[in-house]
Amino acid sequence: MIAPHLKQTFVKNCTSRSLGILFAKAKTINGCGDIAQDFVRAITILSHNKNLRYLTLLDWSEILMTKGLFRSHKAWCPVCNQKWLCSSTDNIYEPLIWSIKAVKVCTKHNTLLSERCSHCSQKIPLLTWRSRNGFCSNCEEPLVNSRNQAPELITNINLKKQEWIANSIGKILELTPSLTYPVSKNQVKNNLNLAVQVLADGNSATLASSLAVPRNTLWGWCQGKSFPTLDNLLNISFRLNISLADLITKDIEFTTQDRSRERIFEDEGLQRSSPRKFDPKKAETILLKILNGSNNSIPTIKEIAQKLKCSRRTLSRHFPDLCSRIVNKRRAIEKTNHNRKIEKCCQEVRQTTISLYEQGQYPHEANVSKLISHPGFFRYKKVRNTLKEVKRELGLEP
Repeated sequence: MIAPHLKQTFVKNCTSRSLGILFAKAKTINGCGDIAQDFVRAITILSHNKNLRYLTLLDWSEILMTKGLFRSHKAWCPVCNQKWLCSSTDNIYEPLIWSIKAVKVCTKHNTLLSERCSHCSQKIPLLTWRSRNGFCSNCEEPLVNSRNQAPELITNINLKKQEWIANSIGKILELTPSLTYPVSKNQVKNNLNLAVQVLADGNSATLASSLAVPRNTLWGWCQGKSFPTLDNLLNISFRLNISLADLITKDIEFTTQDRSRERIFEDEGLQRSSPRKFDPKKAETILLKILNGSNNSIPTIKEIAQKLKCSRRTLSRHFPDLCSRIVNKRRAIEKTNHNRKIEKCCQEVRQTTISLYEQGQYPHEANVSKLISHPGFFRYKKVRNTLKEVKRELGLEP
């Protein structure tokens, strides 16, 4: 229905077998580029709803750089999903703010956003054959916390800053429908130049140190030679103690008497952080616990290293054997789970083929694929052979 109204040829010419191209570019649909513009225009024609652009970042295309802006996989608040699933009046949807990479928390419930399904422990692609709001497209279970899993609450200072980031971006999205003029890059450039003059007495190196950015980088922003990314904009507004919305839409009145901003000149610039202490005994205990555990899912070495606050290389250097065994066990579990999914698909193909035959329809692969949970599994030889085998049993093939 949508494709005939699109200008993008890679989508318009897609068949059901080549939708992987669209799936791979799914994060751009709600963004601020040509693909988002194309989809908004096409769906507006079909729905007659003229407000669809507010579900995207199109109005911020001059300000936001697309590189690193969006996640490549889904993120969600399990508490929000639980509430919507239990409500008979609320519809399950995916707020735009969840797709923005810089946002890591849900401020409504003061919890961390989840990025792995609590049932299958897998990351979830943004768009697949079986995408469904509020449910995992891998195992089809609801994206909520399991019974024994409590939401990860925001507790420390670092996560409080993440809450501030989420609120700042949320205000930008809230402001979008009320914009009466195009947002220009010049606004940020002018505010930075004013901050250099008023807060740093015209010394850009002083302000650059306070913002923890290289001097040449700040000079490029002030001259309009380059433009800050969203992470940079958040850092600037946080350190200057001004709202992100004001930074990019208004003329900031910096004054030397503004005591609240004096903290930016504290010695918090480009300092070398003290080396982290690595505890080999603690690391070995955790590695052995993971290796000897009976869980059906095992974290990657990178995820373990992040939990221990060390690098993956440090873990591998101290415990090469344990790391190798964990990697092998993880691969074995993934292979077992994969084979189980294929076996389940084969059973589904068998049942679907027989059902179509009993209804008087010839069970072509195309017909069967429309009725099973994972049509893409027909790329596996075992699934295709199952279809042929059932056809022979039914006397449809020699």
